[in-house]
Amino acid sequence: MLIYHLSHIDLDGYGCQFLLNHTQNTECHFFNANYGAEVAHRLKEIIIKIKKELLSCTILITDLNLSIDECKYLEKEVQKLEENNKNLTIKIQLLDHHMTGKASAQKYSWYLLDTERCATKI
Repeated sequence: MLIYHLSHIDLDGYGCQFLLNHTQNTECHFFNANYGAEVAHRLKEIIIKIKKELLSCTILITDLNLSIDECKYLEKEVQKLEENNKNLTIKIQLLDHHMTGKASAQKYSWYLLDTERCATKI
């Protein structure tokens, strides 16, 4: 399984990546960002890598809450990639615990918000 994993630049974010890195049968590409422009930049980096490789994959985002615009961008780019490459399947999954992501979580089914646990525990 190929996973592009974007996570926050704190211990919770790195904890998620540490656990994933010790999962069998996964090939992982890790990216990290703080909030603001860094998130958008890393999302674009991931999309560029997927366009180059054209392999089915999962985009996993942990310990970062995306804005509605960031979610819209990501979903639109994934849809375009899948439409232009019929054999390509890209799954998006976001796991976060920050209440500031509530609006995005309500709008996107792939956005899991759990304010009771840290991202690593989710």
